[in-house]
Amino acid sequence: MNKISHPPARPFTLQEALQLLRRDPDSIILAGSTHRLSSSPPPESQRLPPPPILSLDRIEELRRVSRTDRYLEFGSGVSLQRILQLGLQILPDPLRTCLESVGTPGLRRLATIGGNVMIPESTIGLGLVLATLDGTLELRRVGSSRRLPVARLYSQNRSLDEGELLTRIRIPNNFPTHAVYKRFGSPYDHTTHPLGVCGIATLEKNSVERFVFITGDINQPLVRNRELEADIVGQRVPFTAKEFQVFQERWHQTLLTHNLSAIQIERSIRMFVYFLTELRP
Repeated sequence: MNKISHPPARPFTLQEALQLLRRDPDSIILAGSTHRLSSSPPPESQRLPPPPILSLDRIEELRRVSRTDRYLEFGSGVSLQRILQLGLQILPDPLRTCLESVGTPGLRRLATIGGNVMIPESTIGLGLVLATLDGTLELRRVGSSRRLPVARLYSQNRSLDEGELLTRIRIPNNFPTHAVYKRFGSPYDHTTHPLGVCGIATLEKNSVERFVFITGDINQPLVRNRELEADIVGQRVPFTAKEFQVFQERWHQTLLTHNLSAIQIERSIRMFVYFLTELRP
């Protein structure tokens, strides 16, 4: 039996896109299409009629970047390369480092921030960094909108409510004084034990004013210990040997409560200790 495919819907306005999505909530959403074109559908899906395709590439509203005294906001259709072109003075360091690690400039000109946030490997890449920076998502559907912390998106397996569309990504403008981002392994090869780590901190004179450290694995909720972070805030730097030992052991115990391999745990601890040593006035 031949499958019938239809040309993608390519609305010019966001409202039109939301109406189309309400009518066909199972539509495949395309923007830059880089992930869709590089991945193969599961065999069982090849026997089913293809779902409708909704392309967002014509919607100008989703390609806007705005900046205020309090936040930096990207439409979900903004390309990764365009974000990089904003420059060092505007982008926080871990975000710039993460974006530079995504493919080639040609690929980054096609790939969008919204599409990248919604793919499984984002938990070791862009999604991890945005969560560490306290980023939020604007989700809209016909007649309503809501904001969702980036980290919560991955605790619910990247699922949105029926008819919802990711429209904007926002990060606060309070950039950290210290930051680290590192990705290990390949998201397409589990034998490389893929993992992402991201940490940010703000020092005020000789004490820690802000501290966040998160580890990410593919298709898993992000790993974070808010109680440990709260105990590090207010401490004077550099840390004593005893403080190093206590913080490291608590982070180790946190990692053991998640489904991580021994190699992933070792990598995360190594980066955690490295980041603590970097916190100097």
